[in-house]
Order: sequence, then structure tokens, then C-alpha cells
Amino acid sequence: MHRAPRVVIVGAGFGGLKAARSLADAPVEVPLVDRNNYHLFQPLLYQVATAGLAPEQIARPVRAILRSQPNFTFRLAEVLAVDLDGRALQTDDGPVRYDHLILVVGGETATFGIAGLQAHAKGLKGLADAVAIRNHVLRCFEKAAAERDYGERSALLTFVVVGGGPTGVEMAGALAELMRHVLVGDYHELNFSQVCVELVEAAEHIL
Repeated sequence: MHRAPRVVIVGAGFGGLKAARSLADAPVEVPLVDRNNYHLFQPLLYQVATAGLAPEQIARPVRAILRSQPNFTFRLAEVLAVDLDGRALQTDDGPVRYDHLILVVGGETATFGIAGLQAHAKGLKGLADAVAIRNHVLRCFEKAAAERDYGERSALLTFVVVGGGPTGVEMAGALAELMRHVLVGDYHELNFSQVCVELVEAAEHIL
């Protein structure tokens, strides 16, 4: 019996979903592989990081998005390597064979080789990153509320956002809004003139 070609897609982001949908009417099998079983709407990650949205509000199950596509299947696995000669993905859940391969795996936060950045800065690429930033901000306010030294308290209440593109500008603005309109009502012991959000951009202009 003739088997339909397998077009394996790695990555359930915007590119992966677009690729899968474009093959909906093609005579092929479309297995999609991702280490998470949800599609993340990354443009709103900054809202989760600043407590404007809950994580589940920007994540939707991949199976639910493509459930009406008969040739689509989903595999929850992390890709470890690609065997180009053998036409197979090596994953933490066993091999996944393919006839054609589409890699749409996204990107990583660039640190530009700056010493200490990888260890001390927080990126914003996934839900875990956003939740970590949100928790960090709230921890800093709790520590500042108990800190009696003016300089130490100012340091705890200073937040630096690096990158003046859309995400950076939105993040800085949402942080300022969170602090000036929400946290100000929760931390009466703090002097909010000490709160500072700095936006750093290498270019001459933001956005």
C-alpha cells in the first residue's frame, strides 16, 4: 500500500502553524513536533511578565488549533539531533522519520558576548521567562519594603529593560504602569519616587 509522504514540522510557533495549515489539502502526512503542547502568542509575553495576563491566556493547545485538519498529528518531544542521511529526528521520545523536514524552531535571546549577561539578565522568549520576570519584580518590591538603607532600596527598585524594539518598549511601559497604578496601592511603606524603569537601546532611536 502506498504511504503518503511525511512532512515533519519542528516548532509550534507562528511559522510551524502556518506551514501545517498550508499543507491541509496536500496528499501528505503532517506530524508536528514540539517540546510544548501549546502554541504561545509571544507578542503578549510582556503582559504575563507584568501581571496583566495569566499564562494560560496566551497559550492554546496545538491539538485544539489544528483538530479539524485530518492529515495533522502532534508529537510532544524535544528534538536532540537531526540525522540528515537517515531522514530521522532524534528526540527524547524516540526517532521521528520524515520524507521532508521543516524546521521552525524560533530563536534565543542575544547576549552579544557581554560578560555576565547570560548569568544575571532575564530573557523574554517563553512562559517560564515571563513568570520568572513577574516573580522577580514582586520579590524586589518585597525586599525593598523591608530594606532600611536608601541606596540598597533604590537599587532594588531600579529595573533596566534592554532593547528598544516593540517588545522592549511595551515591556518598559507595562512595568511602569504596573508600578505606578497597581503596586503603589500595595506598598504604602515605599517612596515611589525611588522606583525607576530604564530603557536601554544601542541605536539612536527606539522603535
